[in-house]
Amino acid sequence: MSGSLSMRVELMKQIANEPVVDLRTVGIALTLRCNFQCAHCITESGPENRQTIDKSQALALIDRIACESENICFTGGESFLRRNDLFVCIARARELGLNVSAVTNGFWAKNDEQTRETLHRLAECGLSGICISLDRFHLPFVEPSNALRIARLCQEYGLNHLIRVCATVDDEFAEELINPGRYPGVNFQRVRVLKMGRAVHLPAHSFKSSPEFPDGCCSTVRSPIVLPGGLVQACCGPGVHFREKNPLNLGNWKNEDLSTILRRARTSPLVMALYSFGPKRIAELLDSVSHYDNVRQRPQYTGICELCVDMCNQENTVAVMERVLCQPEMSMKLIASIAYQQSFRYLDRFDYMDLPE
Repeated sequence: MSGSLSMRVELMKQIANEPVVDLRTVGIALTLRCNFQCAHCITESGPENRQTIDKSQALALIDRIACESENICFTGGESFLRRNDLFVCIARARELGLNVSAVTNGFWAKNDEQTRETLHRLAECGLSGICISLDRFHLPFVEPSNALRIARLCQEYGLNHLIRVCATVDDEFAEELINPGRYPGVNFQRVRVLKMGRAVHLPAHSFKSSPEFPDGCCSTVRSPIVLPGGLVQACCGPGVHFREKNPLNLGNWKNEDLSTILRRARTSPLVMALYSFGPKRIAELLDSVSHYDNVRQRPQYTGICELCVDMCNQENTVAVMERVLCQPEMSMKLIASIAYQQSFRYLDRFDYMDLPE
């Protein structure tokens, strides 16, 4: 059998044996407590939130996550408030072969000595990369130098880094910070502040709003998060606004095996559709197929998350979505879309690529 043909056969075997949706990562919130109380926080974390996952529970959950994902991210709240437990959990995840990342506000990086000590421990435990949150909403609680120090010193320990900057419209701090050439070697990611969580109290001019349904696909839906209360959601962040029967509430790890819950996300037609098409196209599909016009719940939208939450929080809308998305023709389109996108990852793993660009 030729080399290229054998690679194709191996590719098809792997795709056939996998659930349809490949999870980008699985987040685990060791705590929802945060020592900051930022005005834009979508999860409304803060000092008063004491929900935690204890170390023994976390280690058991990591074992199950390793069955369903190649990547894990420790988030919160502020995961570094559980510093010693965090190190243990990172080491376990790495032992299981996972790529491990963590999110932090950088409160602990007050000087070079303290930062080096923490980064050295993280590298020893097997951390792959770290995401530091820094934007104008963090300024009442931390100096920008903390995040920049972590980014600079990560290079000494072979750690990847990213400074995530949440920005509103005409955000002068973001414009000044993400300035090409000012911080060479520092990786920035600018993301838009959503009018959700505490951000609903920000002035209207902070957001770019439109009465039209916002367009775009959702990659976050492939990054479920495991929460201290037991809930597992197919979305990190906006999930705090899900109603109980929202289908993106995947299950409760205190009542059901976590691997089973995550596999539910990997076979969900709704997850496939949100990732491949986005909520706007699903809404249009509902209208074209069922003449269903009960999707709109607000006069203005600032992003796709608002539309997605509104759609999935309505039981009657969910029932129509499930009926439409499970039609044979639509099921085949969804599976074909996901399989095509994921084939790139498999082919790249074999160092072989001949699909059209």
